[in-house]
Amino acid sequence: MQHPKPVWILTTGRSGSNYLSAMLNNTGLFSFTECMHENNGPFRFIGCINCKALRRQFIRSLHDGARDEINLSLPGIKYILLNRKDIKSKAISHYFAHITGVWKVHQGELEDYFKLPIYLDKDLLKACYDEELSYLNCWDNYLRDTPHFRVEYEDMINNPVETIIKIFDYIEIKITPEEAQAAVDKCDGVVMTRPEFQEYLEELEKLI
Repeated sequence: MQHPKPVWILTTGRSGSNYLSAMLNNTGLFSFTECMHENNGPFRFIGCINCKALRRQFIRSLHDGARDEINLSLPGIKYILLNRKDIKSKAISHYFAHITGVWKVHQGELEDYFKLPIYLDKDLLKACYDEELSYLNCWDNYLRDTPHFRVEYEDMINNPVETIIKIFDYIEIKITPEEAQAAVDKCDGVVMTRPEFQEYLEELEKLI
């Protein structure tokens, strides 16, 4: 496989960004790193290029409209938009992360994570939901007419191999189903759905 053009993943928290970047890194072709910035709130850009100046410039572009300048700085850049359709589930995941302080769990850690105590804070739960609603269309508005490939979290979790193959097709690099499966098999992350999820979903539905 040849090395791709610059690829950036655009997403928000609790949308599977760690899982997606890990699968792509496991192909041996990428080196995705997650970049956050104190001024960009929950928005995330994950890039396989090593240029801090451009990263800072990209983050600023959320506020100053420098998107076109970024595209000129990186000819042929490919954007992947990672989205989670179920806003309620995303909000609850966000809430659990706030309460427990745990944002990622590896294989073998899930049982200990489930033992961490949680409690109902209705104000915080509603705030997490309202926050997620406010983010809903931000990246869509940012990209506007810019070509990009959209990945839905739910599809990625249910069909990770198919997701990887579709992404590689978008960035015009060949990958076999066996290579995609191997990349998925190397991931040690787990879905962090707590046993209390349904209970908190019912509480959230009373608040909205």
